[in-house]
Amino acid sequence: MGLPLGSALRASETPVLDQFDGPGGGYGLNGLFRLPLEAGGSLEVGLDLRRMDGQTNELFRNLGAGFSRQRRAGGEQFLAGGFVELTSKPTPRLSLSAAFRLDYWKVSDDQRLECDLATGAIVRQNVIADRDG
Repeated sequence: MGLPLGSALRASETPVLDQFDGPGGGYGLNGLFRLPLEAGGSLEVGLDLRRMDGQTNELFRNLGAGFSRQRRAGGEQFLAGGFVELTSKPTPRLSLSAAFRLDYWKVSDDQRLECDLATGAIVRQNVIADRDG
């Protein structure tokens, strides 16, 4: 049978990861235009835009004598979307709506870099291809 969590028999602890910096930011905007129509209906047209970027920096690979590697990873995202919605109110108790939305996204500048702290040598470098859809 294993030891219970938090056992008094645990003699030491070893950190496995130290995240020391995680800069990120973003901005966006959205807008909506609503045009009232006859008999209580409406036409709406809208737009959404958003851009974000971020990065993580961490020390890792502690084999008992302290961290031996540093990792940096991050990238950017862009999102854009637009929509049109037509609403009709043929009777006071019935509403009908038809809508169309189109979105676009892009992920870019994705990378992961790992270095040996003792030598500064790059031990892993991934540059991930930009993607969109």
